[in-house]
Amino acid sequence: MRRVIGSVVLTVLLGAFIEAAAQLPPEIMADRYLVEAERLMKEKEFKAALEAMEKIVALQKEHDLTLPAETTTISR
Repeated sequence: MRRVIGSVVLTVLLGAFIEAAAQLPPEIMADRYLVEAERLMKEKEFKAALEAMEKIVALQKEHDLTLPAETTTISR
C-alpha cells in the first residue's frame, strides 16, 4: 500500500514539475535547449542536437527574441 501511495505522489510531483517547466520564460527555455544541444554535440548525437537548435529558432521566431551570440555558435 505504501508503495502505491509513494508512486502516486511521485507521479503527481513529476507532473507538477513538468508543467512548471513548460511555463518558463522563452529566454530560459532557449538557454536550456542550448545546453542540451551542446551536450548532444559532445555525445555525437548530431540529429538530436540539430532538433534542439531548431527549438531555439522556433522560440526566437515565436517570441521575437534577441538571442546572445553564443546561441548561434555551439562550443566544441
